[in-house]
Amino acid sequence: MASAQQFVPTTPALKNVVLEEFSGIRCGICPQSHQIVADILLDHPGRVFPMNLHPTGDAHTEPLNATDPDLRNSYANNFWYSGFFGGNLYMPSAMVNRRIWATDGRGIGRQKWALRTAEILTEPAPLNIDLQADYDAGSQELTVKVEVFYTDSVPNIQKLCVVLTEDSIRTRQSGFGDNYPQPHVFRASLTGSAWGQVIIQRADSGRLVQKTYTYDNSDGLIDMSHCQAIAYVRDHVNDEIVNGMGRHVTVNGNTGLPPVTLDHPLKVLPNPVQHQAFISFTLNQQSSASFTFYDLQGKIVDHAALGQLAKGNHEVVWENKGLSAGIYFLELTTGEGVGRKKIMLNN
Repeated sequence: MASAQQFVPTTPALKNVVLEEFSGIRCGICPQSHQIVADILLDHPGRVFPMNLHPTGDAHTEPLNATDPDLRNSYANNFWYSGFFGGNLYMPSAMVNRRIWATDGRGIGRQKWALRTAEILTEPAPLNIDLQADYDAGSQELTVKVEVFYTDSVPNIQKLCVVLTEDSIRTRQSGFGDNYPQPHVFRASLTGSAWGQVIIQRADSGRLVQKTYTYDNSDGLIDMSHCQAIAYVRDHVNDEIVNGMGRHVTVNGNTGLPPVTLDHPLKVLPNPVQHQAFISFTLNQQSSASFTFYDLQGKIVDHAALGQLAKGNHEVVWENKGLSAGIYFLELTTGEGVGRKKIMLNN
C-alpha cells in the first residue's frame, strides 16, 4: 500500500507536454528545430519536457567523428521503425504526447510543434505526476522517486515511463562545426521497455501511486550534472501520454547545472539588474554562443541563441521581459565551454 503523498500536488491541474523529437547528427536543419523547442520551453516554463531521439540504422544519426559520443539508441527504434510514428519518416519531426492528430497523424513537422503543444496545455489532466531525482556521485547511483495522484477516475490500464535525458553533449553537427551542444538527448530508460510498466488497471479519484527506480552509472558514460529525469504516464488503450513531469538531477544536494569550464570571466553590468543588463565575454576562436537563465531551482526561465560569433570581445544587451525580482543564474554556452554568473534582479 502506498504511504502518504509527499511531493505530488493533489489539486486538479492542466496537462503538461512530453515532446519527443527525432533528430540526427547529419541533419543540417535539426539545430533549427532545437531552437524551436527552446522557444517553446520559454513560452511554457515548467510545462514542456523534451527529449531528442536518435534511432539506429538511419543515415542522419551516424556520428560524423569517430571519437564523438554515439547518440543512437534502440529505444528510439520502437517508435521510428514499428509504424507507431507513422509511415512518413523524416527529420526533424516529433510526437507531442504521442497524440494522433486528425490532419497529421502521430509524427508532425516542426511548423506545428508549438501549436499542438499549446492545445494540449489547455486540457485538464486526470492525474498529477511529480518526481525527485538524486544522484550520489560516490556510489554513482541515481535514485528517482515518482508519485502519481489521480484527480479523476481513469478506466484504462495506465503505464509509467521514466527516462533520463542529457544536455550539452558535444559532437560534430552538419553545418554547425565540431563542438555543437546536443540538447535533451535520450540516454536511458529506468523503466525498461519503451512502453512503460503497468501501475494500475483502473483508478478512482484520490488514488496515489508511488514508485522508486535506480540507475547504475558506474561506467561514467552519463554526466549527471547535465541531466533531467522525465516521468510520464501513458494510456494503454490509445497509447497517448496522459501527463508528464521533468526535474533536473540533483547531484549530492546540488541541482544539476552544467559545471563552469570557461577560463575567462563573464561580466554583467549593472548587477543588481533593473530592466537592462550589459553582458560581456571573450571568445578565443569563432564559435556559436547562447545564453540561458535559470532560477534557483534550476528551471530555465529565459534563453537566447546568439548564433555564430567571431573571435574577440563581445557585448550583448539583455532586456528583462517579465522575470520577477530575485536571484538567477546567467549561463553562457560556447564552443569553448560554459560560463556562469549569479545575478540579482531588482524590479
